[in-house]
Formats: sequence, C-alpha cells, structure tokens
Amino acid sequence: MLDSTTTNAFDEPPRGFAGLAARVFERDPSIRRRQRCPLCGGGDSLRLGACLSCLGRTGDRLVFVRAGKTDREGRVRVVRSLLPMWTPDYDVGLVADGHLALAAIPSAAQDRICEAMEIRGVALWSRPLRWAIAPAPASLSVLLVLILVVGLLAAPVNPWLFAASPAFAGALWFLAQLQLKRPASVDLDREPWLSPEHDRDLSAALAGLPTGRAKRLLTDLVRLGRLLHTRASAGGDADLVDDTGELLSMASGVARDLARMHEMIVAASGEVRGPQAVAVRALGDRARSLERLLLRATGALAGANRRLMDPAGDAPGLTDLIHEIDRSRASYREAADELEALLVS
Repeated sequence: MLDSTTTNAFDEPPRGFAGLAARVFERDPSIRRRQRCPLCGGGDSLRLGACLSCLGRTGDRLVFVRAGKTDREGRVRVVRSLLPMWTPDYDVGLVADGHLALAAIPSAAQDRICEAMEIRGVALWSRPLRWAIAPAPASLSVLLVLILVVGLLAAPVNPWLFAASPAFAGALWFLAQLQLKRPASVDLDREPWLSPEHDRDLSAALAGLPTGRAKRLLTDLVRLGRLLHTRASAGGDADLVDDTGELLSMASGVARDLARMHEMIVAASGEVRGPQAVAVRALGDRARSLERLLLRATGALAGANRRLMDPAGDAPGLTDLIHEIDRSRASYREAADELEALLVS
C-alpha cells in the first residue's frame, strides 16, 4: 500500500520529448486550446468553426483591418499569425494598414470574427464583396496624381497625352483594386475536396453555428467525412465520394435545425405554462431526435471508414441514410415551425 511519502512512477515528471512538450504546454496553455479547421486540417485560431482560407471560398463580404491610431506592430503581429506562413512581409503590412483585404467571410461569421479580432486589439470593417472598395496605399495615390499632373502639363504640347492620362490612371486604379480585394488569407495550396455546393453549405454552417452541441457534432462529422472522402477518392469509388458530400451537406442542415431548436428551448425555459410547456417538451424531444440523426451519421461514416480499410469488407453505402435524413428533416422543420408559433403566441 502506498502512503503519501511513497514514490510512484506515474508521479514522476516525464522525460525526453514528452517532458519538453509538457514544459511547453505549461508555459503556453493556449497551445492546448488551438483548434483545427475540420474542412482542411489547418489552424483555426479565431475559433470560427473553419479557417479563413476555407471560409474565403464561399464568403460574400470582404474584411479589412481598421488602422486608426492603434499600435502598428501589434496589428502586424496579429495579422501575421492569421496568414499563410509564406505571405510576403509587404503584403502583411498592407493588410495591417487596411489596404489589402484580410479575408472573405460569410455574413453569418461577420460579428464573430470582429469580436475575435477586437479581443486581440485589432478592429475590422467589412463591405459586401461586390461593392467593396479597398483604400489605396499612399504610394498608389501619389502615382495616380502624378499621372494626372503630367497629362495636364502636357496638354499644350500633346493633347492626346492629356486625354489619355485620366483613362490610364483609371485603368491602373481598377487593376489595383482587383489585387487589393483579393483576400490575403486564401491558401491556394488548400484545394476544396467537396463540390462547390456542398463546400458552401458546410462552410456557412460551421461559421454560422453558435458554440454548442450542434456545432461539435457537425465538426466531428466533417472530420470523419474528410477522411472517408480521401480514402474513397484514392480507391476510385465515385459513388461513395458523392454520397459522402451529400451526407455532409444534409448534416449541415440538420445541425442548423438543431441549433435553432436549442435556442428556442433556452429562450422559453422557465417562462411557459400549460400548452406552451408541453410544446417546449415536444421541442426537446425533436431536438434529441435530430441529435440521434447526427450521431447515426457519425457512426455510418466511421463504419464506412472501417470497411474501406478492410479489403474483404462490404462496400459501404450511405444512400439510405441520406434519404432518411431528408425525410426526417422536412417533418422536423414543419413541427418546429408549429411549436415556434405556439411559443410566440
């Protein structure tokens, strides 16, 4: 029997690489909390649900840094941590000064990324992707003014140069806008593994879902789906590749419905009586049914992964589960609408 003075091997500090890792974690606890993007495996330091590069493929708003009077070195340091490691220092400076777009994000993630950056001491502003105008750097502004001045001074000698200078300056400004509105966070080496439609559904869901049960279930599902998609693609199973993307797209809709039900339940808790209390309990049952659907989808993807690793196993199929989720989701959404109307009344 061990007493308080007895030495236990499990109480001894780890040695070698394990000891080094333990000391690093002890000095920097934030390392343990860093998240990975379920869509590509890259870093998600802002905890948006997906990295800026993946969100940028389906983003509808451009995000710029608001320079203001804040510390430029601090802005550069924060921006550098969010961009691909091979981004040139000049581009990092343009982003930190608010001239080059940091990222393109879905509208659902706008408030979350602004809050996450404000915590780091960096303010942002955003505009719709189609109508955004990037602030021109001072060097570009000076160049455009010089072109116009040269054209004006050359007017008595060469009227054609005077007439062409505004057009040339305008074309140069337009080309500069195309470059400045190209998000610096986009990693061209991370190619999407889903179809554009499915990629759009998943990235919007991961970015828009609040932190909670629905988001955790969907994140786990996407990680399993990415692994299965990779293995099915390597094995040449086109049907399984398509079914995996379809199942993940369906699951993103289920997770949104589940998050909506959770919000309705929390909003109505402790404030309802009689028929409304019955409606809240019924809504809770519906939410648990949606959770079971997501857990079944997770189990199906895990089983498909195991069967792909076993050459003698049966070919995994997800079609039946996709159809079942499609039917169930329609009925759950209709019931949720009815219960929401009852709670509001």
